[in-house]
Amino acid sequence: MDSDSDCEEDETGSVDSSDEVHEVEEQSDLEDMMTYESDGEDSDAEDSLDGYTAKSGMFWSKKPQMVPSSTPSNQKASLTSFSMNAVTAADFFKLLITPEMADAIVKYTNLHAEQNGEKNWKMFTVNEFYAYIAFQIVIGYEKRRKCALARLYTTEPLHRQPIFSTIMAKTRLEAIIRNIRFDERATRQKRISETGDRAAAIREVFDAFADNCAKAYDPSGVVCVDERVVPCRAKCGILVFMKNKPGGKEGVKVFLGADLENSYGFFFQIYFPGSHLLSNNYIPPPPKKRKSTPKTVPTANKKPREEKQGMRVVLDATERIQGSGREVVVDNFFTSVEAAKKCKERGLFLTGTLRKCKPDIPREMLPSRTRTVHSSIFGYNSDLTITSYVPKKNRAVVFLSNNPNLCGVDETTSKKKTVVNLHYNVGKAPVDNLDKSTREFSTARKTKRWPNRMMMDIVDLAMHNAEILHHLKYPEWRASTRQSRFKFFQKLSYELAYDYVRSRADAAVDGCIHNDLKQDFQTFFAEFKRLSTYESEATYKAMCVICTGDKELKPCTKCEVLVCQNHQRSKMEYLCVGCQGETLNNRGIETKSMCYYCVEEVKRSRVKCSTCKVCCCDQHRAEISFKVCPDCRS
Repeated sequence: MDSDSDCEEDETGSVDSSDEVHEVEEQSDLEDMMTYESDGEDSDAEDSLDGYTAKSGMFWSKKPQMVPSSTPSNQKASLTSFSMNAVTAADFFKLLITPEMADAIVKYTNLHAEQNGEKNWKMFTVNEFYAYIAFQIVIGYEKRRKCALARLYTTEPLHRQPIFSTIMAKTRLEAIIRNIRFDERATRQKRISETGDRAAAIREVFDAFADNCAKAYDPSGVVCVDERVVPCRAKCGILVFMKNKPGGKEGVKVFLGADLENSYGFFFQIYFPGSHLLSNNYIPPPPKKRKSTPKTVPTANKKPREEKQGMRVVLDATERIQGSGREVVVDNFFTSVEAAKKCKERGLFLTGTLRKCKPDIPREMLPSRTRTVHSSIFGYNSDLTITSYVPKKNRAVVFLSNNPNLCGVDETTSKKKTVVNLHYNVGKAPVDNLDKSTREFSTARKTKRWPNRMMMDIVDLAMHNAEILHHLKYPEWRASTRQSRFKFFQKLSYELAYDYVRSRADAAVDGCIHNDLKQDFQTFFAEFKRLSTYESEATYKAMCVICTGDKELKPCTKCEVLVCQNHQRSKMEYLCVGCQGETLNNRGIETKSMCYYCVEEVKRSRVKCSTCKVCCCDQHRAEISFKVCPDCRS
């Protein structure tokens, strides 16, 4: 039957789902069937007076059966004790991809290189691994991920980018790409046969990263659980095809949970046939009784097909936040009456859309030609609320929620949308924003090995999450700095590569290093020093401390506050107002005889501060026309 086929999954377990509100399309077979059944039963006519009866026998009342006794949490997103002490961009990044993870990858890479007989192989180190990650980050924010390595390392003056050759030599980078591994290949088949884990090649690193993301962030009151596809066409047994997903149709399917406030990803789970057996929330279905002996005897290696996969994923994603009163927004793949009841038992609110094939939907809430456009129908069962909204003719969207506050119609909208509809549209945005953010500065390069592609995706997610953690620690940075994400990733790449680049520069012997590379090292360290000043709170104010201008800003060489070009003491020494007075006093020069702004000697001045008698030159007299200097005014 067509109506039943809409609920079935494909061989891989993937289900097509759109990013917008899922509209339930009308099908004539389903409508004729429901009409025929209703003609033969007199109880439906009686139930329609007080409520609606679904095919499963579940009764939905027209009137609320309970008064809202609890409200969802209004908690704001915040850092945890795990991430509170981080200061720099690299500190936040290393909370997610930790040195312990780097040690494991370094160990497996060196082991594979030795077993593979790599010629002239030098031992891979943790600092070199972070420099390799920094190289990928630079490729991401410079939009060069589709360029060949030969173009990145070109020596042509017009196209040369010294940052790549400064971080790592081309031959060394190629050797690392060939040999990098994330598990021990000799024991991989044994682990797969024992646990059935088809993602064993990346499991250790992926699970450690997912656990670190969850520990570093405390989500807000609304979270979203959805699925995404990591584009990949390598040969492996975990690829799925999903035509409605952005960024790629074929790849590795990953379930994820994201926060509404910042689109921070706090839950990640790789899907493959049999992945449910690794979950603690999986409950095996009861054995089905067979009327006759099956024609084929199931083999011992065949895994049972998972039932209620969506509910199991929601329980896995919300395991750390249960009992907190948060609200979970999901699409129709995860929504069911049983999932809503389970979330209610765990102290959570669930809101989502229902597929039209669900037996808990009353016939009156399905698509019908007789229903008015922009009309709504509500049904109540204990603490559950079902809503059917008609966006256009012959269409209907069915929502289910265990939040009793999401009922009614918003009359301020022209289409008379329901409250739950508007709430759902807002709550589904975090996953889309996360996908868009990771694609904008993606580090993914073409590869034939799916573990490498998954590691690139881990780096993209770590960059996205680290920037959010940094924003929570320094909220004024994103508000006052243009292209703050680009600046953050630039700062992050320099900090991750600094230790390895310093070791390369120290190991270089004078006369044995090319002059261009020596100049590149000096440029790298100068840029690193410039970027390292923004952890000071004063430098977050992207304006001059004297005139509040935002052009040609330079940090003070002593206290690092920003000073514009007009208020710098000289081109080689930038001093703010406080440091100017301290410097002049140390040199035995009286401050009152010097210009307050440019620190030039003034022989005659008609403009002086009425309190401290400090003067200014003719060039800056307009800025002290109020007769009081900034120090006395404050």
